[in-house]
Amino acid sequence: MKCILILLVSVVSSAAFAQSSFRSSPFTSGFGMKGINTYAGFGFADFEVLSPSTAFRMDKGVFVYLGGERDINDDGTSVTISFNYMSTEGQALYNYTTLGGTNFTDVDVPFDSKNYQLGLGVKQRFFPNSWLRPYVEGGGLFGYHELQYGSTAAISTGGKLKDALTGFGYYGEGGFEIDFSEKYGVKIGGRYQVTETRKFETLANQVLKFESFVFQLGFLLRF
Repeated sequence: MKCILILLVSVVSSAAFAQSSFRSSPFTSGFGMKGINTYAGFGFADFEVLSPSTAFRMDKGVFVYLGGERDINDDGTSVTISFNYMSTEGQALYNYTTLGGTNFTDVDVPFDSKNYQLGLGVKQRFFPNSWLRPYVEGGGLFGYHELQYGSTAAISTGGKLKDALTGFGYYGEGGFEIDFSEKYGVKIGGRYQVTETRKFETLANQVLKFESFVFQLGFLLRF
């Protein structure tokens, strides 16, 4: 948690410095910086595993994100981009077969899960000129998912302890933005997303597909 807070403070401080530098620079007068918001935050996630359907469990996890958005009109509509990180632990039915045909199988193998995602979406604010703005957002995800297994007796002699693949998904989000000043505010919201990877060799060539339910808090900096 200390690392997360340090990261958030660093991002907000860096963004504030960048804002000051951009506004004071003679080279940015035509860049159209007005209407750009940046944000950083964290949350807590619950997971519902859809595949594999047998003996694969994910505990509650941590969600951290950095992002920005640009207004595309005056009615509160903006385009968003975000970089998300989710981390959790769990247990799996491990089933891996080497190219030579040797099979390694074990039940309830512990793993650490790390998921790195790039999100692109569209956001709609209601009452865009108010200090309290409800919003909804939705978009697509591209990610990289990594599973790091514990070394059990059954797989330590030749099994694959780390497996990582790309995947895709989509998300929907809703919440509130609250302004403290013309530049700073907070964002409180809930997110639902679905993630699906390619087939993991260590899961008997099955895809990993799961739902995430995230409660999040973010800090806003407005240009």
